[in-house]
Amino acid sequence: MTNPNPVLNLLLYHAASSYYSMIARYALTLSGQPFESHMMDIHKKREQLQPWYAAINPAMTVPTLVHDGQVLGSSDLILQYLVNRFPATWFETDASEAGRTHVQQLVDLHYQFAVERLTFNAIMQKLPPVRIMFPVLLRKACRELEQQLNQANQDAAVAIQQKLELNRQRLAYFAEPLAARQAKQIELAKQLINTYPDSPQGPWLFGKLPSRADVVLLVFLARLNSVGLNNESVVPPELSAWFQQKTQTQAFVDADVWVKFHPWRLLTHR
Repeated sequence: MTNPNPVLNLLLYHAASSYYSMIARYALTLSGQPFESHMMDIHKKREQLQPWYAAINPAMTVPTLVHDGQVLGSSDLILQYLVNRFPATWFETDASEAGRTHVQQLVDLHYQFAVERLTFNAIMQKLPPVRIMFPVLLRKACRELEQQLNQANQDAAVAIQQKLELNRQRLAYFAEPLAARQAKQIELAKQLINTYPDSPQGPWLFGKLPSRADVVLLVFLARLNSVGLNNESVVPPELSAWFQQKTQTQAFVDADVWVKFHPWRLLTHR
């Protein structure tokens, strides 16, 4: 659905391969709003750690949406902002209190799921060299963050310390046995999917208009598809068919939601 009075001063900082950037892009396209795109290289150049970006988003993460003097520094904040700012395109606007509460619960559960773990476990299972390469890259990132921490001012030091601790946690997690940790993530993915309706109640989960729950579920299903887990043992057939239909829509295509991995794009940061 295209807004007849589009807002032209939306600026999105994002990365093509970033899961949470996909959520932001999809929410923007469903809102019918054109936006200015600032693509970030978060792997090789680590632009998200540069001082100019930290001044915009002190958490040094993507995505970030800048609009009307406001800065939304995470995909969940962006989702909520778009629903509030462009209400005509969203289910939550006219939903009952119970309906809004249900959507919020589903969104909260989604953000509690460690999608990165599922993703990298699957990549490591398919590409054994990654099992060695990824910890090496993490240790390198930790060393770089430690150097930055020594030179950072007090405000920047907080975010850098948080990133350093996150990478240390990642190192500890990915040192655990691969098969066992992925089996647990798949079971958690099944539990998450089971909290959603088995089939949509119309074009979208709850009727004629999309909700924030639609956005996060469809991007999550895309990630499952990209790691080979969009199958009947994980995703109910009707939800899977609904997902396949949505992948053919213009909004989904325009949002560049990855339904498979693109190694060349990862290497070229596009």
